[in-house]
Amino acid sequence: MEEQLISFETAKLAKEKGFDIPQLYFYIDGEISWKVDNTRCNNRLETEFSAPTQSLLQRWLREKHGVDVIVLLANTSKHCYIGEIWQTIKNKPVHSLNLSDSNTYEETLEKGLQEALKLIK
Repeated sequence: MEEQLISFETAKLAKEKGFDIPQLYFYIDGEISWKVDNTRCNNRLETEFSAPTQSLLQRWLREKHGVDVIVLLANTSKHCYIGEIWQTIKNKPVHSLNLSDSNTYEETLEKGLQEALKLIK
């Protein structure tokens, strides 16, 4: 079992919204790469996009923007997941995702992270 890195599409959105935590992994020209030294932010160059784990981006959204992405097993006969995005300040869902086409927790979380990033002004 290992942590899942965010996709290139999600990395572009995160950079656009100000994600600036230094990472070992990053995307360059859409391909994943890594650095020996993670002391600088990978988003400084136009062609670089930090690639944090899904859980780190999820935490950043929660702590920095008050937005929590939650993934639950759907209450249906089909094994699938649903995602919700909660604005923690008001403690109510601001966006609910019905992702019945997602059959893994990680796919649903990735889609939820993308939607949460799109909601940030």
